[in-house]
Amino acid sequence: MTRWPNGWGLAHPLTELVYCAGCGGKLYCHRTDNGKRVDKFTCGNYPRKKCKSGHRIDGNDLLKAVGQTLKAVHDYVQVDNAQFIKTVQDSLSSQQTQDVKVQRERLGECQRRAEELETLLCKIYEDNILGKLPDKRYQMLSNQYERESTALEQEIRELTAAVERYTDGTSEAKWFMALINKYQDFENLTPAMLNELIDKIVVHERDRKGSI
Repeated sequence: MTRWPNGWGLAHPLTELVYCAGCGGKLYCHRTDNGKRVDKFTCGNYPRKKCKSGHRIDGNDLLKAVGQTLKAVHDYVQVDNAQFIKTVQDSLSSQQTQDVKVQRERLGECQRRAEELETLLCKIYEDNILGKLPDKRYQMLSNQYERESTALEQEIRELTAAVERYTDGTSEAKWFMALINKYQDFENLTPAMLNELIDKIVVHERDRKGSI
């Protein structure tokens, strides 16, 4: 685990896992010393005015909430495996349905634009051969279209793979159950444990002013 270079010791266990609900950027851990050392996570885009709020949260409060959540999930799995799987399926299906819809729409846009670029490349080639388009202008447009086409091909491959990975969530639920059953202690969370169990933590605005 990375150490802080200024004598603060090890980095906070949730470092690299916390994200801002407002802009999607990472929350970075800032450490203050007003008589005691305090870890505070703050949106990295807030100081640059790219986010409207710092989404500031106490690192220890967040770690405690994470531990309680993981313990609750662990206990839930022990009580009813089948219901846990169904819960994951319902949640994943709802999210994926929206995600896949967006991805399919974007895939269609990329494919249509790729076809347009192919037509444009053929046209400027013909215009250049017929003397309607100067060589310098042709080369500039050709390079521009080729770069865009290459980027689109990459995006099309990624979107196609994402759509094909659509799943009902059963295998993910069973995998996670096996993973979380490896642990019993959720009060002393280690970075290795957190990185294994958590993909990301998203911090939203407070429900009420002054709450943690």
